[in-house]
Amino acid sequence: MLSILHKRKNKKLVLELANTIRLAAREPVFYTAYGVPDTRQGRLDLLIFQLCILSAGLAGHAGGHRLAQPVFDAILRDIQESLRQIGVGDLSVPHKMKAIMRAANGLSDLFYKNAENAEVLVQAIQKNLYHGQCEDKSVLNDMVSYVQANMAALAQTGGEGFAFTLPERQAA
Repeated sequence: MLSILHKRKNKKLVLELANTIRLAAREPVFYTAYGVPDTRQGRLDLLIFQLCILSAGLAGHAGGHRLAQPVFDAILRDIQESLRQIGVGDLSVPHKMKAIMRAANGLSDLFYKNAENAEVLVQAIQKNLYHGQCEDKSVLNDMVSYVQANMAALAQTGGEGFAFTLPERQAA
């Protein structure tokens, strides 16, 4: 009986965390003040970015990997469905998903292993979120702070009651 209750609690938490990622990726501040391109690709990149923060942060909590994987899977299922809805061909979807999963796993691992190394995080954010197009160092530094603060909160709480702490910045 306790096992069933624990599984229900975990399933509820997985759904809450997946929704938290979706909502954070839709926050206008990233597109207006932080210059993330407001395009399909920019939105996908930001969704994966938020997913990687959550996954890496949970990896720092005892047992967090057991929670991170179902969240990761739920978001990737959403991405796969979205690709199909926008007309990506059935033969192309698996190839795109493989590339997305590889990139997400790599970024999540990089965040986890380099959480305290701001320079490595700046380079990863520049490459994965801005595709080398962000010239404003303060934006990159603010995004590093965002990554570090949210990963620390996740490592501390294990995801229970977690909400992304959004960066504050005025639109350019």
